[in-house]
Amino acid sequence: MKHYLEFLLFQGFRFFLKKKPEVIPWLSRILGRWLSMVGIRKTVAVQNLSMARFPLEYVLPDLYANFTRTFLEFLTLESFEAPVHVRAPEDFEKDLAKGGIILSAHTGNWEYLGKYLARIVPLTVVVHRQTNPHVDKAISEIRKKCNMEAIYDDDIRGLLRAITQKRAIALVADQDFGRNSIPVTFFGRPCYAPSGPEHLAKKFNLSVFLCLNSRRDNGFDFTFERLKVGNNFSQAYSDRIEQFIRKNPSQWMWFHNRWKTKEDSLNRCKHSKE
Repeated sequence: MKHYLEFLLFQGFRFFLKKKPEVIPWLSRILGRWLSMVGIRKTVAVQNLSMARFPLEYVLPDLYANFTRTFLEFLTLESFEAPVHVRAPEDFEKDLAKGGIILSAHTGNWEYLGKYLARIVPLTVVVHRQTNPHVDKAISEIRKKCNMEAIYDDDIRGLLRAITQKRAIALVADQDFGRNSIPVTFFGRPCYAPSGPEHLAKKFNLSVFLCLNSRRDNGFDFTFERLKVGNNFSQAYSDRIEQFIRKNPSQWMWFHNRWKTKEDSLNRCKHSKE
């Protein structure tokens, strides 16, 4: 029953926002303020922001507003359009058309980034399965309508097929998904980085680009950077994500427990690799 009610709410918002997309900016501020008052995921966000020494009174309100706006924009992603300023290396699109990896983070509107990329290259996005199967199916349909092929993070065959077909593979790499094996330091604290990006890049000799996107007024900045795949690859891109967040603290999703793997577990992992 709970899953069905969540699905009805999800679809109800979609229907309303398709009819009234102009309300998204102010509605996101109102809902963001309400979510902050209710305290949804607030304990984790406050702990993370305090650890990183960001002023809560300035970051928290914008954090909830930005996250809510991204969610509402996603509900109308098929028709949603916004100005985009792109900074990318020379021949970026040409290189990516041969296949490769696009790493990103939960900044700005990462779903709109996927829609943008799907317009210029065949794109496969690796996603996490939602606990609500009805909402999960609806989310997959939205991405499909935007020409994104979505595969789950445990679909090894689908991933290998995408690599063989020389599709661009989009991965968000800023969370601890619980099945990681590469220790890194993030905001001065040890944690795990996903092992997938580094493993795939080295095993299949794939080009890798990091794209960090930020919300600017009514549009977005998409900045692409070619990454060198070396021994400290995971730490290097984690550092770049951290640098971006320090400049745009309210645009990253602080609600996730990025440091959930305990330090003693990380130390055991490091010793096992030595």
